[in-house]
Amino acid sequence: MSRDVRVAVVGGGISGLTAALRLSERGYQVTVYEQKPFLGGNLASHKHPDTGVYHDVYPHMFSNFYVNFWHLVENDLGMRRDMSAKSDFAHRNAVKVLRLKQEHPMELRDTGSLEGLRSNLFSGVAPPLDMYLWAYSMLDMLAHSFDPQTQLRDYSISGFVQSRPYATEEIVALHDFVVMVIWSVHADETSASSYRNFLYHTFGNLSPLVWLLKGSLQQKIIEPLEQKLKSLKCEIRKNAMVTSVKVDGASISEIKVEETTFDWHRHEVNLKRREQDHPDLNPVDSFDYVVLAVPPNTLGALIETRAVPMGHRIVDRLPHLAQVRRLDSEPIAVLDLYFKRKVHGIPAENTFMIDSGCELTCIDLSQLWDDPGMKDISAVTLAISDYWALPSDHAEENRHAMVKMFHRYVPHFNPGREWGDANSDIDWARSHYTANKADTLFVNQVGSEAWRPETHYPAISNLFFAGDLCRNHIDMATVEAAVTSGLNAAAAIHKVEPLGKPIEILHLDTYPESAILAMKLLMAPSAYSAKWWLSVADAATSLASGKPREEWSTDVGAMLGLPYAYATDWLKTAGSFWGSLFLGGRRE
Repeated sequence: MSRDVRVAVVGGGISGLTAALRLSERGYQVTVYEQKPFLGGNLASHKHPDTGVYHDVYPHMFSNFYVNFWHLVENDLGMRRDMSAKSDFAHRNAVKVLRLKQEHPMELRDTGSLEGLRSNLFSGVAPPLDMYLWAYSMLDMLAHSFDPQTQLRDYSISGFVQSRPYATEEIVALHDFVVMVIWSVHADETSASSYRNFLYHTFGNLSPLVWLLKGSLQQKIIEPLEQKLKSLKCEIRKNAMVTSVKVDGASISEIKVEETTFDWHRHEVNLKRREQDHPDLNPVDSFDYVVLAVPPNTLGALIETRAVPMGHRIVDRLPHLAQVRRLDSEPIAVLDLYFKRKVHGIPAENTFMIDSGCELTCIDLSQLWDDPGMKDISAVTLAISDYWALPSDHAEENRHAMVKMFHRYVPHFNPGREWGDANSDIDWARSHYTANKADTLFVNQVGSEAWRPETHYPAISNLFFAGDLCRNHIDMATVEAAVTSGLNAAAAIHKVEPLGKPIEILHLDTYPESAILAMKLLMAPSAYSAKWWLSVADAATSLASGKPREEWSTDVGAMLGLPYAYATDWLKTAGSFWGSLFLGGRRE
């Protein structure tokens, strides 16, 4: 290469940092702009200025299929992921599920074995036949076409399941519970197509079920990654917000950067007040290439900003990107709750609380982190996936509401009458609540595929996009999707102006289409039989209880029509199976 190639990466989340790492390794001159005083985005943690305690923005579960993420942390950061005590990640083969006033938690295990499947059927989370149909519904979703032009693209998860002849209210509710807990969006609003892509990558790769980091994200991942970037001469500018992007002709000509301040208690970013006699505080920078690795709301503002003249905005060259503003994201309220002593009855696994009203989950950090300071105490992270079900937007009210809610499921501690009650078992000084309204999660709502940006558009030759909101082969919002999008952006720049060796993007070995269809054919008879027995039971219950004829006749009609629905579904699946064998198809 005969000249220096300058790249601006806007956004210091994991997607932007991944792009910056791969480009810096190859000799590109990279500058990362992050509006907060710390890196990581939704994979960040911060050290509280008063207590020195690290608080992760979100608790994360890492799946086996995160091949690009694992390559990053194992090969680039030298971390270990194995079953030994020296591993940086702990493996969990199950998640726990708690109901109110239930002494022993239920367990959902990985499905990598027949024993795991049998255990789930009799877990008590739902009746065994409904649990079987829940598993079958996911296989059924996998068996449908991956063609983005098909009607399924506009289905929600609930809509897809409810359209199936074997559907029950229990499996619709179970899908809604799982999706809401993990992705903060109800199943009737979540794209079935995106969820199907997630299932496709997890299928056959769920043993162990999840990996959990043994420490704070900052200390274990983000700080080592930042140090590696600096060793590669990557410039990292924190408290630096890119407020506008100017387009001249078919390329980005400049970006405007303003300094920010950060309110640690409110978790708010504010623009620093400018001094009249220091106009150079907000410089205009120019680069050969620009990567926008920012969340939907920030991206929407940069695309159609009024800070540059009309005709010089991104939206003027790419009008369809105005749809980015339709993309949604949701906050997850998080409370790190430190106790003065050990509290019994808290599982070591990620624990979901049924009927909490807010989709409450918890993970016991003191049974996970390698922290001597937690040896004699309990420290848990509580998360509310349905933020809008909390009583208000006031932290003072919500944080103790979460304490009281947790106490309903784990009653073995004194929660105190109010936040700060000295007679409680809680160490209030080290406990910390944040609504995370500045760190929202992108959600794959129905129809969002049409609004999400591609990695690159020729209409603006030097502009690239990254982040889990971008279209990528993982699709569902996950850490792996974010890392993959960063790799996509770096690889696209490398393709335009190569420097160093090609950028590798790993793809997981997945089951061929024929194998998935064969499994559905094998399970279909037992699944429809399960639905038939449930219909018989419903009809018998309606008759025995003396319900009106209209009610029990509906159950009888469904029972009588089920064999025909089964035959139609089986024959259609069999046709797809033989077609996949003949065409040699494999899903990508």
